[in-house]
Amino acid sequence: PWGTRGAAANILFVAPFDAFDNSDRPLGVQTGAMDSAYQISYALKIADSLAIGGSGKFIDSRLYNHSARTYAADAGLLWRPRPRLRLGAALLHAGEGLRYLAQTDALPTMLRAGASWTPFDDKDFAHYFTLAADVVKLREEPVAASGGAEFWYDGVFALRVGGRSGAAGPGFTLGAGFRLYHEASGRPELDIDYAFIDSGDFAQTHRVSLAVKFGKTFRDEASAAVLRKKRTYEREALQPRPKLIRARPSAEPALSPDYKDWITP
Repeated sequence: PWGTRGAAANILFVAPFDAFDNSDRPLGVQTGAMDSAYQISYALKIADSLAIGGSGKFIDSRLYNHSARTYAADAGLLWRPRPRLRLGAALLHAGEGLRYLAQTDALPTMLRAGASWTPFDDKDFAHYFTLAADVVKLREEPVAASGGAEFWYDGVFALRVGGRSGAAGPGFTLGAGFRLYHEASGRPELDIDYAFIDSGDFAQTHRVSLAVKFGKTFRDEASAAVLRKKRTYEREALQPRPKLIRARPSAEPALSPDYKDWITP
């Protein structure tokens, strides 16, 4: 009821490398570099079919004995006009650039929009199939498009495939995911994902992610009321029915303990 909160830390370390001056002469020493971004996020479901969210970020970049810092923000919304269709849009990395001495590098501010569609009933959470497509506009670069598909088996194992176009050239991705559930509550607790990304002439990348989840999901909240009603009904059914209070002849009409039958003198 109070929304979803999140936090993230992204840190990139670079192995030590040879240092050069402005004239490309070696300095005879080694230096290093590190980039990091720390983020807090908040999202709120404001209607059955609409949710909004935002993030604040602190970005720190270090090279040799110099550093640059700045702040940035994200904002987005998710709209579900039909049960099997989701539309989303976001503005990412909005903020001032990183300034090293007299040089300022702009942040990769981008506009992003996408859609996903589950061809069959998404209430069958055991096995389901999703198609997705995104378009991205990054500053002066042309619009890039991407698409993909995901198949979940028994809600535990996922297979993914995708492709994209853009300034970096065409590429494709392959991936898999595995989900662990909490034995007592049956809620998803741990997600492990792997992705292979082929960027053509640039690089081939392997990525692994680990997500730990806390609290109840929207599905848990939706079923909680039904479970409470069922448990209350079962508990009342096991209890003996209270005896009716017999009123004295001089008493006024009174309500029985179960608030269902009127007792008259």
